[in-house]
Formats: sequence, C-alpha cells, structure tokens
Amino acid sequence: MAARNNWFEHDKSLTRRFAIYLPGKDKSGKSIHGLDVAVDATMTLLCNAFGGVTSFPAAGRFQRESGGTQSEDILVLESFCETQAWVDHSEYLHAWAGILAAVLVQESIACLLDGKMILVPPSPLKEPLHHVTPASLQKLAATSLGSSVP
Repeated sequence: MAARNNWFEHDKSLTRRFAIYLPGKDKSGKSIHGLDVAVDATMTLLCNAFGGVTSFPAAGRFQRESGGTQSEDILVLESFCETQAWVDHSEYLHAWAGILAAVLVQESIACLLDGKMILVPPSPLKEPLHHVTPASLQKLAATSLGSSVP
C-alpha cells in the first residue's frame, strides 16, 4: 500500500485561517449589552461567507492601549476558507470588526489572518445603537463601506 503523506495536498484545501476575538465582559467585568446577538450574527456571517465557523472560549491577558494590563475571558470565532472567499469578504469583515468594536464599546477587536493579528479600532457611529440586532449590525457595516446590506 502506498504511503498517504500527501492527503493534505489537493485542490480543495482551505488555505486561509481567519479568527476574530470577542470579549466576554466589559473592562469592569460586567455583561456587554448585545454581546450574545453580536456573537450569533458573527458566527452566521462567517458560516455564510466561508462555509463554517468554530467557536471556543479562551482566557486572555493584554496590555491596554490606554495603559495597564487586563485579563479577560474571550470567545474566539475561527474559520478556514479558500483565497477567493477571503478576497470576496475581507473588506466587509474589516468593517464588521470595526462596528463590533464600537457597538460592544471596545478599544479594538483583534482579528487574526494566517498567523498575523491586527487590532481593528471602533468605527464611528452617527448615534448609539440601543437595540443590537443582526440587521442593525449588517446595516452599520454596509453603511461604513458606503454600500447597502449584502
């Protein structure tokens, strides 16, 4: 029997790895308004864009841009995709991360692509979002790109 050392090398390999890191609580340890909706909407977005998403809890510790160290429980949402799928959705995902940072009142949202992490700052909102829904998040992300909801 021939060795199966090339079973990872075929045309349908998912070569891009994207992850978004979402907070578990705010910086004072309180629940974040709209977090459950934001997590569910982000999972739906990644599943629709890339065909699947995996979430897992993690513990993090980091240096805040405003000074000091913060420890927190986070949720990591991770997807793998082909390069064309990444090209098709990356601009919208960047806008989405900025909207999440604003709506969840975060200094930034960490995103990882193929081992490289960036911190996406909050996008400016014309007015506070009082009721977080998947549709309101989609509208804000599309508006920040100057387009309609996908």
